Amino acid sequence: MPLTPATSPLYTYSLKTTEASHPRHPGSVILETPSPNPEDYRMSLVSRKYITTSKNFEGRTPINIVFLHGNGMNKGMWHYHIDQLYQKYSGSSTYYLNVVIALDAVHAGDSAFLNRKKLGNVIDWNDMARDILQIVKFQEKNVFEVPGAINLAVGHSMSGAALLMASICDPYFFTAVMLVNPVAYHTPEMRSLVQIAYHNWIVRNKIVTKFEIPKGIKWSEHILKYYKKVSFYKEFDDRVLENMIEDEIPDFYDINKDYQEVRMKHDGIGEYIAYFSAYSSVSHAMEMYKTIQTPIYHVWSDGDSVPTEGVEFIRNSIPNVTKIDLPDTGHSVNGTHPDLTIEKITEMIEDRIEIAEKTSPLNDFGYLKKYGKDYKSKLFELTFSEHIPDVKGPFYSKF
Repeated sequence: MPLTPATSPLYTYSLKTTEASHPRHPGSVILETPSPNPEDYRMSLVSRKYITTSKNFEGRTPINIVFLHGNGMNKGMWHYHIDQLYQKYSGSSTYYLNVVIALDAVHAGDSAFLNRKKLGNVIDWNDMARDILQIVKFQEKNVFEVPGAINLAVGHSMSGAALLMASICDPYFFTAVMLVNPVAYHTPEMRSLVQIAYHNWIVRNKIVTKFEIPKGIKWSEHILKYYKKVSFYKEFDDRVLENMIEDEIPDFYDINKDYQEVRMKHDGIGEYIAYFSAYSSVSHAMEMYKTIQTPIYHVWSDGDSVPTEGVEFIRNSIPNVTKIDLPDTGHSVNGTHPDLTIEKITEMIEDRIEIAEKTSPLNDFGYLKKYGKDYKSKLFELTFSEHIPDVKGPFYSKF
């Protein structure tokens, strides 16, 4: 089954595989049999890369975006959002949506399928932060390091916390980051409560990744019915849910054939382990939020799983935060209210465009525009005059 829409005149897309960051937290990679080969302990990351089909780039500024899913979900859930954003920016004469990356975490979707024999009993969210930076700074560096590009990231739930951690690691890489109900606050009291929830999920078999298909029922219809009637995602917009399911079914299952059993790309164990790792991952990062220099757009939905005091802690800790409150939308607003989520992402993009137009970018092109062809000498002069006002140039010589 293809994604919907399967094609677009505005962009092309394809899957890309790269190495995950390494080394990882102890326990992250455990093999069935010990190996002396260090390459056996490296995990993979799979992303879907969207590229604009626009050819008229002259005089237009590129916008690049990374999308990251919450725990239990995958990159496919962002396909509808991405399609709509390409449509919104297809007619701009000054800016264009260039490259979009939707990433599967190591224990989700296509990444989980490749890593299924390596995933250990720890999934540290700080490793996810380094995975994000691994993609944009190495695999896609020729896209994201273009001078003047507006580089954005959007992360939901677990990945919202990972984006905060990425912003701690590299405070200047992203132009701005949007956190959609990030699980970025934990206390010992909360830990005991969520452990009760995890116990109930296991008892009630809430995370299903292996489906026994009844005779006479199409396997695809049986799985879709489960997701729409029973799963955590039953309130999702159909356009989002069906793409997410499509990205979770291995390619070797034929829609026209019958199967007694169908297994998803991830086995559910990694999903639980990622939940179990939340407390240790987040608690270590919380004191560092005050060091974040990246502009943060914090989306909070009324009724979210993060308590009000946690929302206040996050917003009061981050120096440069824009608060976005969405009443009556719940934790997975990007799944249940995709058009509203797109509206807020668009507002962030427009905000960053407006700021970019009002300020000279901190790169050579911006310096040239502001100070003229001798901009480097002028910058040295300004720096010295700030600290030693009575010293005069020359401040720059060519060796």
